[in-house]
Amino acid sequence: QLRAYYIRVKALASQAEMEPAVDVGLEAMKLVGVKMPSRNVLMHTLFDLAKTRCLMKRKCVEDLLQLHPIEERHMIPALRLMNLLCTISASGKRTLCPLICFKSVQLNMKYGMTEGMPASIALYGALLLRFGFSITEAAKYSEIATTLQQRLGYKETIANVTMLTYGIVFPFTKP
Repeated sequence: QLRAYYIRVKALASQAEMEPAVDVGLEAMKLVGVKMPSRNVLMHTLFDLAKTRCLMKRKCVEDLLQLHPIEERHMIPALRLMNLLCTISASGKRTLCPLICFKSVQLNMKYGMTEGMPASIALYGALLLRFGFSITEAAKYSEIATTLQQRLGYKETIANVTMLTYGIVFPFTKP
């Protein structure tokens, strides 16, 4: 059933219908118990930012490479959809984009590595920079995302990782 939602979200996004695409995707995520708030979005975003920072604070590339691939079959399409929502919410429902990203990182850490994890980590780094955290911290996650992308050879998210790291974070840290 989530696969049908994923196809619907991709179809809407390909027609530049980003807000309806995000709405459909969030409706689908409810099927696996991932709910997004309709009110107090800022409060939830700040809470999930703190939760994600605690979860990722001491992680390095080697720690993430040791994450097992996702095993719970029902969560594979859910995480694939969540990773897609990270990308399209930046154009669709911008206020939900950080929250979707934080949830995506949390779910990947909980259930295991997916192809979209490097892109979620790259977006996480870019969001840290946007929220005023140190350039060093943002660059750390950009480096992790780039290294994961290269070592694991995931092709689906190369463009996202490259754009987020080299277009947003690395210009502040590398000549």
